[in-house]
Amino acid sequence: MAEKRDIEQSDVQAIIDVFVEDKSFAPRCRKVGKLLKDRLYDISSYYWDYWISMGKFPEMQDPENVEKARIKTAAFIGKRLSDIEGAE
Repeated sequence: MAEKRDIEQSDVQAIIDVFVEDKSFAPRCRKVGKLLKDRLYDISSYYWDYWISMGKFPEMQDPENVEKARIKTAAFIGKRLSDIEGAE
């Protein structure tokens, strides 16, 4: 997984601009969202498992907090992929 500091903002913008220019970014995000809709919780779990393993979030030692985070993150990903235009 790349560290945020390893990715120049201009590189990210160049990637996004390709899709924005031909107006295919939002439809592609929605298509990905449809493909992943039944796996968003799994993706969220993998995400949080990584951060929990880092040991930097003591509150994430509580299984109830972990479950809440997984559910909220899955919902966030779903929303971002289905409504990318409103995702500023």
